[in-house]
Amino acid sequence: MNIGFIPQTVYSAWDHTTNPNEADAAWFINNSVPHLVHPFLRVDKAPDKTNYVAGDNFSSEGLLVSVHNTNGGSELVTPSRISDKFSDDYSFISLIVQSGSRTTHFSYGIEVEPEFTVLSAPSKTTYYPGELFDPTGMKIGYRMSSSESYQEFTGYTVYPNVLALGTNEVTVDCGSWTTTFQVTVVEPPDNVLTVSFMDDVAGNYSEYYLSGQTMTFKAPTSGDRVFLGWNTAQDGSGTSYSPGTTITVTVNSTFYAIWEPEPSSGDDSGGLCDFSLVLAFIAVFVAVFVPMALVRW
Repeated sequence: MNIGFIPQTVYSAWDHTTNPNEADAAWFINNSVPHLVHPFLRVDKAPDKTNYVAGDNFSSEGLLVSVHNTNGGSELVTPSRISDKFSDDYSFISLIVQSGSRTTHFSYGIEVEPEFTVLSAPSKTTYYPGELFDPTGMKIGYRMSSSESYQEFTGYTVYPNVLALGTNEVTVDCGSWTTTFQVTVVEPPDNVLTVSFMDDVAGNYSEYYLSGQTMTFKAPTSGDRVFLGWNTAQDGSGTSYSPGTTITVTVNSTFYAIWEPEPSSGDDSGGLCDFSLVLAFIAVFVAVFVPMALVRW
């Protein structure tokens, strides 16, 4: 700090500059006082591409990199090497950017659309009217990179879920990707019994059995509603069956879904009742106590 000014003859042979925007020189000379530049590499802008599909290669288009120095100067540079790595959950990309002898690390968020495929088709392709689509045997696979193996995807939805006579195409929706399967819906033969499940909440459907076959009651789901069981009467006054219970099918039957009553959105009646009581109390007070007070006065 006490050196003072240095003659140009001293630093003329140094790797120096008097331009604060130049980042490659080792020294910055300001009024004959030398300062080490300490240049560093910085990513000024992430690449433009942030949405990928499984199998896409990294794109550095739009990436801006500059060399900065402690004097406040900077200049854009073209990286000599860029190493990219997708995170394990494919939510971001980590970059190692190199320019000359300088290196910097940078990460930014991305979204990767999985690659889907049908690993195996559903086993059941012939249905009777009102049956639910049976996904047994069907496997949908996905992967996030072409170098990975497919994993089974179970978060799909199916429509129509309940099949009607004449339906011949079922769509499996995986969000950004869909596939279809061909099915045949025919009238049941005379020796097949129909079990109908009437459900105003989750939807009606039917199952079919030969006489003497065993049937297991299933549990439908619907949001925050609580399923209480199946009943032979619509009002719940008949014979009840819990999910998992089995019976032997001998005749055509109908069962009704019994749900816990839907919770109310709010109990406003209590508030109105309380308010009416307050009004009644005020009326009694005015009618009785006020005249008595006037008489005494």
